Amino acid sequence: RKFLGGIVDDIEIERKFYSIINTKELYYIIEEKESNDDIGLISLTNYYEEGRIELSYEILPDYFGKGYAFENVKRVIDLALLELGIIELVAETQISNEKSVRLLERLGMKREKEIVRYNEKQAVYTIKK
Repeated sequence: RKFLGGIVDDIEIERKFYSIINTKELYYIIEEKESNDDIGLISLTNYYEEGRIELSYEILPDYFGKGYAFENVKRVIDLALLELGIIELVAETQISNEKSVRLLERLGMKREKEIVRYNEKQAVYTIKK
């Protein structure tokens, strides 16, 4: 959670878990094919700016750099834009998170603006249908 506002306590984890299972927002588990281990999460949720849908992803560090993020986030982008009728997705990442910045750009997302959140500069990316 280095780039997501830092470590959270057990109470926050439990709160987040219950908010996930009690929402109409979409969450996809990334599963490693060979082991069937759950290695990450991709979500399509309401963004801070009303009326926009945010694409977000988290992957366990042991699986960084192995293509899981690109492959799975690409699938969710295609699903959202081509099948779910979403016309635009937003993704936000810390500018200092160079791997995430590169991933979003490789996926065809365009930097829309920069903002400050969690006391850090964030880049806001978009992709449209």
